[in-house]
Amino acid sequence: MKQLNKLQLTIITSLAVLLIVLGMFLYMRQITTVLSSSTVATMQEIAAHDKSFIESYLERMTDNLINIGTRMRNSRYNSITELQQKLSVELGTSPFRYLYLIDSQGKMYSGAYLIQDGTKYPYVNNILKKLPKTIDHYSESLAVDSQDETIVYALSMPPFKVDGVEFVGIVGQTIVNDVRKHMTANSFGNQGHSLVVDREGYYIVNYSYKNGIGQQDNLFNNLTQAHFDSGHSLEQVKKDIKQGKAFECSYQLEGVPHNLIVLPFDNVNWSLAITVPSSVFISQSRQFTLITTILLLSIVLILLCLVAGIFRAWKLSIETRALAEAKSSFLNKMSHEIRTPLNAIIGLNYLMKEKLDDKAALTQYLDKTSDTSQYLLSLVNDILDLSKLEQSHIIMANEAFSLTEMVELLADIMKEELAKKQLTFTITNKLSYPFHYG
Repeated sequence: MKQLNKLQLTIITSLAVLLIVLGMFLYMRQITTVLSSSTVATMQEIAAHDKSFIESYLERMTDNLINIGTRMRNSRYNSITELQQKLSVELGTSPFRYLYLIDSQGKMYSGAYLIQDGTKYPYVNNILKKLPKTIDHYSESLAVDSQDETIVYALSMPPFKVDGVEFVGIVGQTIVNDVRKHMTANSFGNQGHSLVVDREGYYIVNYSYKNGIGQQDNLFNNLTQAHFDSGHSLEQVKKDIKQGKAFECSYQLEGVPHNLIVLPFDNVNWSLAITVPSSVFISQSRQFTLITTILLLSIVLILLCLVAGIFRAWKLSIETRALAEAKSSFLNKMSHEIRTPLNAIIGLNYLMKEKLDDKAALTQYLDKTSDTSQYLLSLVNDILDLSKLEQSHIIMANEAFSLTEMVELLADIMKEELAKKQLTFTITNKLSYPFHYG
């Protein structure tokens, strides 16, 4: 019975552990998928936020340039020199490093009292073509005394004349390093990077401060050795960026998996590219999985303890029930056994009253009464021994006794009861060994 219970417990425990392990595996797999999806969604939110932030910055810079142009157009000048002097004052209070007014011939007038030909620059030609706004990155500076990379804002404006010269546009420039914090952003513990690229894949602001003039990082060049997952390729990436499309893809570069999300800007021919190593997902997943595993193992351990406790209680309940049934059966049998010698004693007492004058019969009845009383006493002692046995207090002893005498005693006890019921009682004694030695 004990071996069967142990086997059942082992089977139940093994099945429970197997189901728990399978459930944990499926749960962890689902958690990893959910975390990956959540991280990609987080990347999309970050990209949208960074895009909105950069667009707001560009709009503020454009509004500043519009306001400067409006003030320049509404002022009164007696000469070009006064106009350039006013432009110098505006430059001192503006966020721009350089300011230029563009005349109808494409000449550029600066606050430093310089005049130069601007027709060699595309953004000046855009003003001459009356394009409302041009924002772009340039590696060559328009300032004579500077060689910094710049972000150029070129706006067409309502024409106005000063000293016979018609001005049709205004240009503002900011140094790339001045706007680096506005054009770059980090995420996921500085493992993710948000950078602005133009339609040719060049970063508006480089990864590194060390790159010199004209040494722009290029997203397409950086992805030359990348291995893209199914559904995308480097050529597709180039095509989508050149067409100003939004997309996301994943790739491996030097054995390291990455995720890439690209969002185009609304009012400028740039796109925001955010790249995050997939190790970010794995790290987050591993950390969450570790915490979840510890929690699940704790729950499993508690459940196993509960199952073991329930099984033990169930087992004890069965044993207790069996013991109670055994005791009840024993007491029923003992009550019957006790009733038999008591009835014999009662019967012998009745006979002794009837034979008070017959000394021989009375002596025989007294002997039988004594033997029956001893038998009754032994039954009571057996009951007491059972109580001692439960408490492990009983001491077993081997003693010799006569089987013949035991049989005769039982016969004497049963004879009177059987006689009352008019039953014939015969003993056949053919014991080879009348004495038992334990």
